[in-house]
Amino acid sequence: MFHIENKYVVRAHNGTYIGHDCDGVSEFLGMRYAAPAESWKPATAPATTAADVQYADAFGLPCFQDYDPKEMSSFGEMSEDCLSLNIWTKDTNSRNKPVLVYVHGAGGVNGSSAEPLYHGATFVRDLPEGEDAVFITFNYRLNLFGMLNLEPLDGYTDEYRHSISIATLDQIQALKWIHENVEAFGGDAGNVTFMGHSYGAGTISTHLTIAESRKYFHKAYVISGPLTHRQQTVARSKEISKIVFEKLGVKTLQELLDYDKLKMVRQFNEIYAVVGQYGYHRVTDGALVPFDGFSELEKGGARDIPLMITYTDGEKDSDILDIDNIPAARTDSVEYMWKRILVMCNNSKGCASAISADEYPEVVEEFLAQGENKAERVADLRNELLFRTGSEYMLELQSRWNKNTWLGCWRWAPDTEALMKRYGDEAWMSPFGRALHTVDIAFLFNDSGFESGVGPKEEQPPNLARQHQYAVYCFAKTGNPNHEGIPEWKPFTEESRFTMMIDQEWELVRDYKSEDFRIMRKMIPNFRKNTII
Repeated sequence: MFHIENKYVVRAHNGTYIGHDCDGVSEFLGMRYAAPAESWKPATAPATTAADVQYADAFGLPCFQDYDPKEMSSFGEMSEDCLSLNIWTKDTNSRNKPVLVYVHGAGGVNGSSAEPLYHGATFVRDLPEGEDAVFITFNYRLNLFGMLNLEPLDGYTDEYRHSISIATLDQIQALKWIHENVEAFGGDAGNVTFMGHSYGAGTISTHLTIAESRKYFHKAYVISGPLTHRQQTVARSKEISKIVFEKLGVKTLQELLDYDKLKMVRQFNEIYAVVGQYGYHRVTDGALVPFDGFSELEKGGARDIPLMITYTDGEKDSDILDIDNIPAARTDSVEYMWKRILVMCNNSKGCASAISADEYPEVVEEFLAQGENKAERVADLRNELLFRTGSEYMLELQSRWNKNTWLGCWRWAPDTEALMKRYGDEAWMSPFGRALHTVDIAFLFNDSGFESGVGPKEEQPPNLARQHQYAVYCFAKTGNPNHEGIPEWKPFTEESRFTMMIDQEWELVRDYKSEDFRIMRKMIPNFRKNTII
């Protein structure tokens, strides 16, 4: 690497990349990690070599996606050819730094690495003096372009057999590029932490079960997205694709390939209304993705990979508020609310979990009978089904093989009254004053772009972001998140079940909500079916 007028030049395997200075951090944006994308075909390695000079000064285009007011990536130009990544590091001349690779969420339907919330420069810049890392984000194909079963179409050929796993294969190709090129940026190709949030976390969980993926990462950090989050069977993927093709009015492979891509994605909401959230999930085909990922963990497939999982204590509490605008505090609405939430918790288009509550009515009855606040208990059921139960079960299995297994529960949340007063209808909050889905990400990146969910910086705990960031960095560096700024964080095991409560004051708790897990684990046989929907 050498430096010319605020430019940084790195000669790597797939190119000589010209980046720039970002307030003291070397920034390289929009670097291709694959050849130009072909519709519904797996990503392939780029043909470029170190002799090809490439300017890395702008984010790559996001994948086609329908407009979403919360996703900046949906506002402007988009492309199916979106396979690019970004790198931030303090000093490209320093060697053997831990590499953190972050996969963005947004349900597999929206978003990109260009979202302000995922700007890796802040994470790197906030590291203590003398510490450095290589932080990487990337784009991958989404929604109809990332996971669609083309087999029902006339003219289908075997060259499209991977169409159900395009997003997953894009991610594997990104890992391959990183493996071959990251040392040029000072990263240790033998110390890569694969991490993500929500849908991104679900993909990390899936990659833990894929042997090909495990060649290219060495630690995993799952943030609100266990294996039960957004997976489906081949049979279900065929059902969904038939609905998609009917809505698009296409019957042959060629008609689909010729279809205007922007027009296709603008019909997304209409399609989504029919197929629901399950329309764009990872497919358990038994070839790339195992039918039963838990079995892969149980037999030690990922035995060499330290695993950290965190979730928030109020993940989807906001769903209560979304049900016909019924106030959660109204006792006469509780019965209606929990019936509606149960519909969302079952194998329906309204749920992103593979766990079916309706197959275990006695478990649901037992679970809802606990606690004093009935509305909060309904929210707890949804949060368990989507996040906590699957997370603990993953760690339970992984801890049999690897002592570096860590569980954290994010509890800090902003004052709800202050948030409502300041942001009104834009406030993103739990009716129970708990931490919602995504609140923790604002502190991972120490970003002020999510104030409607966390409040202004001056009202946030002053050290929380740094404590969180440094714990993640320490985990990436050593497999252990402990540092002097937090209480001792003990590993999670089947016997201890330690959970670090992440709040203004951190606290290690043993057997957190053990009774809830005792009840919910009765559904585990449902987790293990290869019919993950």
